[in-house]
Amino acid sequence: MQMNTQRIGIDVGFGDVKLARLDDAGRVRTTVFPAILGRAENRTKISVGLGGRRRHIQAIEYDGQTYFIGEGAIVESRLTAARQDQDRIGSVEERVLMLAALARARVTDTLLVTGLPVLWWNSRRDLVKSWRGTHNLKVNGKSQTITVREVRPVWQPLGSFYGHFLRNDGAARADEATLRAGFGIVDIGLNTTDLTGLNNLQPVGCWTTGIRVGVRDALEVISADIEARYQVRRPLPELALALRQGGITIYREHYPMDGIATSALESLAQEIVSQATRQWGQADRFHTVLVTGGGAALLGERVRAAFPHNAEVLNNPGTANAVGFAKFAQRRIFKADRSG
Repeated sequence: MQMNTQRIGIDVGFGDVKLARLDDAGRVRTTVFPAILGRAENRTKISVGLGGRRRHIQAIEYDGQTYFIGEGAIVESRLTAARQDQDRIGSVEERVLMLAALARARVTDTLLVTGLPVLWWNSRRDLVKSWRGTHNLKVNGKSQTITVREVRPVWQPLGSFYGHFLRNDGAARADEATLRAGFGIVDIGLNTTDLTGLNNLQPVGCWTTGIRVGVRDALEVISADIEARYQVRRPLPELALALRQGGITIYREHYPMDGIATSALESLAQEIVSQATRQWGQADRFHTVLVTGGGAALLGERVRAAFPHNAEVLNNPGTANAVGFAKFAQRRIFKADRSG
């Protein structure tokens, strides 16, 4: 292992890509951008001259293809990719998003911890094979090499457990009796929701499942309503951003994210709570139910209210898994630690 090898947590979600690392002072730093890439287009250099600022776009050239990444791809690229199924795991699209995150964080040599939804855990070897190795790319026209020495996949919801109970250096910050108690984790993603039960620091099978329900379900209701009103379709990543910002402009009209959006989110929360209570009852065996994931920013309080005695919505739930992965990465969990 090289001296400049950084231990990184990364969550290449279907909504956003989240990366967490420790800076030189041991503080957690995060990088977040929409998990979307598009075919690079020729950008005009002409200015209107009225003070508008040119949008900064990350362009990645990799394996003979050039992509716009993240925010800029929504507006500046006509062909965007945002694969929303298990087949994205181990794909070139996913690998490019991972490399884009490392490039934004100026990481060139790394040991990675990442997570997979419980439903898709059997694809972990595809991910490791795709990510590990030395990658040559161009970032905004400049050549760069990124070396991923090892990849340690874990169940996605465990990131939030690590983030809640580990210090930045990876050491436990709770007493052993608390750590060995029962915990439930509700991890609400774009496409799936993971319900994970832990006891004595081990997953419990009868308390753990994954369901194919996530924020995407609410976005599709909103998309259908927009199409019915305006006869246009907007990509789901754009609607996800609009949902966080409170609305979107179509033609000259402001389409507010209330009304149909509120109803769609309420229905989604009820479906998640229904599955959680089937799995856990009233969660009375748990010390704490942690509500997390990108969807928790929208649905967290609704889910928490179903378990009023012991549930809590994590701070910054959208990045909680990535932060936990970064903390876990500081522990001696890699092969390089055993050979050093």
